[in-house]
Amino acid sequence: MKIRKKGNNFFSEQLRKVMFEKNLNQQEVADNIGVAQSVVSNWLKGERNPSLSSIKNLSKFFDVSMGYFIGNIKDEDTFVFEDKDTKIIKLLEENIKIGKEILKEIKTLKNK
Repeated sequence: MKIRKKGNNFFSEQLRKVMFEKNLNQQEVADNIGVAQSVVSNWLKGERNPSLSSIKNLSKFFDVSMGYFIGNIKDEDTFVFEDKDTKIIKLLEENIKIGKEILKEIKTLKNK
């Protein structure tokens, strides 16, 4: 998923912030998530955006939510999406809805 805010690169700002907080350099991040150091460099410069799997790996490595890196995606006008990304987001929203329905049903069954 390639998501970036118009006018600035939210992802780059968040990555830079968490790297600073953890006192990590580009090579250390790259080594831990399985990408080249040049990829991390391009992310930080805002020249490239990460894939969904890279955001997932970064989230696990830094122990933050994926939302930390992509921000609030409720306001679609604030973000630039590729067509395939929009389809992925719709599928994720459907899965979340189904998951909520399952949890609701489980709670109902527990209360019986």
